[in-house]
Amino acid sequence: MMLSAAGVMGVALFPETTGSLHTIVSFIAFFFGGIGAVLSFRSARPPISYLFVVLGVVTLVSLALYATDTYLGLGQGEMERLVAYPTLLATLSFGAYLTGRGEESEVDRESIS
Repeated sequence: MMLSAAGVMGVALFPETTGSLHTIVSFIAFFFGGIGAVLSFRSARPPISYLFVVLGVVTLVSLALYATDTYLGLGQGEMERLVAYPTLLATLSFGAYLTGRGEESEVDRESIS
């Protein structure tokens, strides 16, 4: 998730007008965001953990399709949203999940690690 956050900062620093640099940091942001969403299932309990996996996979598949200019009948902008929104939703949901969990018992800590 830290690599994804670094990529997001790079996207803010290097807008689309900077060309390939923007493309590189965008890839870093969304690729590692998707990977982070998939891997966050290890820290969550079902059924929310399944949602994280689905959102991560949607991001990664959409990113691969977008990179190959395969828009599935959608426009370029809509395909970009299909890459970005699942990552944002997974990140917000995971943060809310962790916040809502509060203090857990020692048994819960051992089962997560």
